[in-house]
Amino acid sequence: MARFPVPELVLKGAEILCSLLVFALIAGWESNNTSYKDLPTDYIARLDFAIAVGVLAFIYAIIMTILIIIDVKFQRLYLVEIVSSVFLAILFLATASVLAVDVDEISDSDYQKTKDLSYTTLEAAVAFAFISMVLFIGNAVLSIITRPKS
Repeated sequence: MARFPVPELVLKGAEILCSLLVFALIAGWESNNTSYKDLPTDYIARLDFAIAVGVLAFIYAIIMTILIIIDVKFQRLYLVEIVSSVFLAILFLATASVLAVDVDEISDSDYQKTKDLSYTTLEAAVAFAFISMVLFIGNAVLSIITRPKS
């Protein structure tokens, strides 16, 4: 009987949820009939980057969850998991940092004063990006701890 990897699946579920929230909160942000695409052009590319990182992490977590559930015995799967988790953690760190600075700059700008926008949804996306970073670091550590002994 195969063991059911509960810690890995719980971690993957949290990764899927947080990644989904990062890109959904940014892509769905709207305040006073203004979406993120209507913000000054300096910020749109960075917000698009954050959405791309969230989507990439979401797809990666779903694929790895499926591989864990069907119990794929790929010899170097743990190595792929470690490298990709560290890479995604770095991307989420960059995303969260850039988003935090951008939200702060936008909320203090003249654009904000003329439009009177609310940025709580984008602030939540920043929080979930930091949480995602921690989850992916935890995933890398878990992969190191549970890797097959050679």
